[in-house]
Amino acid sequence: PAAPALAASALGLVESQRILPNVAVLIIDSGSGRQLMQSPIPIPSLFGTGQFPFILPNPRVWMPTSTIQITFTNLDATNAYSVRLAFIGYKEYQTP
Repeated sequence: PAAPALAASALGLVESQRILPNVAVLIIDSGSGRQLMQSPIPIPSLFGTGQFPFILPNPRVWMPTSTIQITFTNLDATNAYSVRLAFIGYKEYQTP
């Protein structure tokens, strides 16, 4: 099936009847000090929606002492958003 189209409205991005936050996100891996993207990317482009989540095709390996730093940029001049992100994964342990 075709992916649902996004449209802009006064409330933010709209897909069908759901309002999506017009917020961009930048993710930084503190272990390597690298940004995962060159500039902030709109949340629906990177994470999808609750009904249509975007799953990364390749796993990301983080250093054991890394922290994930996330910077949000509100692209909407009139609305404030409460944003929650879910990172799903697993931890692997090395045996000597």
